[in-house]
Amino acid sequence: MHLVFFPQACMWRGLNPQGLEMQKKVDYLHSWTAVSSVIHEPSVSLLLHLPVLLSYTKPSNRELLNLPATNGNKE
Repeated sequence: MHLVFFPQACMWRGLNPQGLEMQKKVDYLHSWTAVSSVIHEPSVSLLLHLPVLLSYTKPSNRELLNLPATNGNKE
């Protein structure tokens, strides 16, 4: 995948990519791929909840929601 598509791929999967290092974006997309590639048909609704499960606590998303950081670390 070309580097310019990483922010858009993150956004489509529920992560605000603004201000994140490229490695953080890659790590998030790897996590998404790891989970989404093993989901079986009866558990397909997990894909709908995956953005919340993987990205809700990420600082870039919490800033959008005006929530305090969970542990003070910037990811």
